[in-house]
Amino acid sequence: MNKLTSINQAQSIAKSRYIIGSFTEGQGASISQYPVMHNTSAEARAECQRLSRENLNKVFFYMRIDGGEYIKATPTKVSF
Repeated sequence: MNKLTSINQAQSIAKSRYIIGSFTEGQGASISQYPVMHNTSAEARAECQRLSRENLNKVFFYMRIDGGEYIKATPTKVSF
């Protein structure tokens, strides 16, 4: 399993991979700061099932990454 930990990694290998998220009533949905990327929906679903057994009353879901956008900020000189 690969963890998504850098911009370069996100641009080069994250497309068409799956990540896991969770939903807890009263707290909403969340994903890890460094989500594990799963290669197939079957792998992601199996991980959701495993996590559900270990964390009762919490919903786990998987999402496929189909793309995204990134704009690198250019440093700007500020004088005051």
